[in-house]
Amino acid sequence: MTDSPSYSALREHNRVTAALIADPEVTGDLLLVGMWLARATILRDPPPGEGRWSFTSIAGALFGHGRPLTITGMGATTRVPNYLVARVKQAVRADRPHYDPDRDNAADPWMHLPCRAPMIRREGECGQHGTMYDYLTDLTTGRQVRIAACRRHKPWYDHQVVTNREAVRDAGDRLPRPAANAGGALARHIGGVNWPRIWQMVDPHWTPPPEGASTRKPTLRVLRNDDFEPSEDRPAPRLVVHEGGWR
Repeated sequence: MTDSPSYSALREHNRVTAALIADPEVTGDLLLVGMWLARATILRDPPPGEGRWSFTSIAGALFGHGRPLTITGMGATTRVPNYLVARVKQAVRADRPHYDPDRDNAADPWMHLPCRAPMIRREGECGQHGTMYDYLTDLTTGRQVRIAACRRHKPWYDHQVVTNREAVRDAGDRLPRPAANAGGALARHIGGVNWPRIWQMVDPHWTPPPEGASTRKPTLRVLRNDDFEPSEDRPAPRLVVHEGGWR
């Protein structure tokens, strides 16, 4: 840190740090990476350039623990083990916006799913405790739903799974892509980072969620009226700062 940070920068750093710690989705290695990024982007410590904001530098700063490190631009010829760099990348990759079928089906735990096979001699489903589990893809939304069956209804279960997979394969690119329901936690708190570029670095196949392409930052316009006179009934408008910023 070349210059002492301003009071406003220190206050913003403290606010972001507290928000990261309080966020239940930011834990473990992701929290460590978030704390490092908050210090780097807000306090400029370390300053950008010469590889100081690389995955290697982050891994060395977080997990070095006295091991021999190689950090570009830090003035030392040392080496960061690849598995430590991969640890940082994995934390960031897990936080990329994506669709998580497990989260989408959290209300239906695997071990409590009943057999969904229809009964022949009575109305309704079997209802016995499921012993076989899988996901079926909803062809209209792209979302995945859990399916379970007991041993007695294995043929029905196999038919449902195979038929659904064939339909998904036949749909190809026509299959809707579900909206992201996981990830993006660090991006909610830390600005000044080209997050889409970072997510593509850790996952070359990642693309923005469908709803992300049409989302644009609003444009504000000031309307002036020379005839307006503030009064108790018509107070002058004020701009109010809300914490959180654009997301």
